[in-house]
Amino acid sequence: MIQYINGGNLEQLLGSEVYLSWSVRLSLALDIARGLQYLHSKGIFHRDLTSKNCLVRCEGGVCSAVVGDFGLAEKIPDYRGQNLAVVAPVVEVLSV
Repeated sequence: MIQYINGGNLEQLLGSEVYLSWSVRLSLALDIARGLQYLHSKGIFHRDLTSKNCLVRCEGGVCSAVVGDFGLAEKIPDYRGQNLAVVAPVVEVLSV
């Protein structure tokens, strides 16, 4: 199901003359964090989270944020059981 999001994106809202109290800002940030938490729980990472990709819905004086634009989203790689040790390269300096 596709939802209608009537408030534009977060970039537009932050650039407008609309006053946002700190409680509203915190609520929007928590909505975005919860959206990312849900994606990560499903094994997906967004890869392009910007204020343009956070859509704002305002109903009855209450605003909420929804993460959108999954064009660059990918499955989170599963590295369990693999050795991920990284060895720093050795640089030799020759004196002349």
